Amino acid sequence: QPYAMMHSARGRRGGRHSTAGSWGGSPARSGYRHASKPARPPPLHGRGSYFRPWTAYTPPGDGRLPRFKAVSYNLLAPSLVEEERYRRCLPEDLHWEIRRLRLHAELEAQNADILCLQEIDASDFDAFWLPRMLEGGFAGAYKQRTGSKTDGVAIFWRRCVFGDDPLSVCPVEYLDVEHIEFMDRDNVGLVVTLEVTGAAGSTERPRITVANTHLLFNVNRGDIKFGQLLKLLAVLEEERERFKSCTILAGDFNSIPSSPLYSFLSTGALALRGLDRRFLSGQKLDPSFIGLFDPQRRRSRQPGASNGKRQQRLPSPDCERHAGHGTAPGCHRTMEPGTPSLRAEDCERVFVQDWDGKNPWAMGPGMMPQTVCHWSAEFHHGLGFRSAYAQSSTPTCTGEPAASHLHVTDGWYGCVDYLWHGDAPVVDGHRSWELVCTGVLELPHLSQIYWVPIPSKGAPSDHLLIAAEFQLEGPSAGD
Repeated sequence: QPYAMMHSARGRRGGRHSTAGSWGGSPARSGYRHASKPARPPPLHGRGSYFRPWTAYTPPGDGRLPRFKAVSYNLLAPSLVEEERYRRCLPEDLHWEIRRLRLHAELEAQNADILCLQEIDASDFDAFWLPRMLEGGFAGAYKQRTGSKTDGVAIFWRRCVFGDDPLSVCPVEYLDVEHIEFMDRDNVGLVVTLEVTGAAGSTERPRITVANTHLLFNVNRGDIKFGQLLKLLAVLEEERERFKSCTILAGDFNSIPSSPLYSFLSTGALALRGLDRRFLSGQKLDPSFIGLFDPQRRRSRQPGASNGKRQQRLPSPDCERHAGHGTAPGCHRTMEPGTPSLRAEDCERVFVQDWDGKNPWAMGPGMMPQTVCHWSAEFHHGLGFRSAYAQSSTPTCTGEPAASHLHVTDGWYGCVDYLWHGDAPVVDGHRSWELVCTGVLELPHLSQIYWVPIPSKGAPSDHLLIAAEFQLEGPSAGD
């Protein structure tokens, strides 16, 4: 019997390392600050259909070493659809009975081996997703949010690649008001460790620890998102050391590439002192001010414009994914000499003891909210992440896509979905397994996705699916 596990919102809370029980989360949904509109292009293939080529970073291997494909996709749960926000979409494109079939078909077309899905309603996991995935040769685990919301996150894996049963399943709850007052949101994460069943030419079976999450949406509460991320990374680091596994971290992080939170993931370090919690995720910033558009051309007049109206046009580099999107990793690292250094696994001790249950963004004079952090410490993680889509970062560019999520009605777009990967730890001084990204599924050109309301027939969610192929390299490669 293939493995299938569902963690519901009913029952006790906590117990992040249990493999049975009840867990869950609920982000507040508010509007982004919208960006200026790019020039309207002609449609490519009709309403909501996009050209998405595959970019190979390396040539195909010899087949001796394991290679697999992973997907991350926010499905837009029907329980979270707000008719006013999606008023420009066709009614049939919002109808769940139709949309879920399109979502399944899109996932099936990717022929992936690991699926990290966000915003799956618990009832749909039982009634629709699990039966279809089992029929398609997958096993899976699910974690529902703990609050009143009914959605959660799921991880599915192909049984012929990773076997029927996982080595471990760790649901992670972020709600923790008993220890620190501002950790009051019920978002969740899920961490699953898998073992590759057929590693030809290898004396040992490589292992992959996969984490999937959907962080808080609220654009002003970067402090909560940072706390949620620390909790998840602490579990991921612990499982990596336990199983000597490579890692994949996927999900909707509600943080853009120019943000301190992205910098923390990419560099492994972040000093909090002086950072404003409202800008930790970068969502409050208009993308036109952070490199998505050339400032010198931001208000340029287009040919044919009349009545003195100015239209923004996309700079020519936008046709290439690796040009002009965000800032370089490390730009937010501002550690001062003598600053305490803290690893992700220390986060609960820091929350409970050092912060004493208080928010480091404490109340200021006159009991007005203090948004700039006064607490001096640099946080670290040792996971050595690389982003699948940002393999060629420069001093001015991460290489992430221009947008993986957009609301045409609100006029906001940005990259918030990522596939991070890391190597296994060194064992006895020797190189263990490494996880190399060999290619990615490109996202549509920004000018195409901005003007077509989604969900649509060709894009059945308000997020775009991201996918990457990975190859394991280890002792059998000649160490």
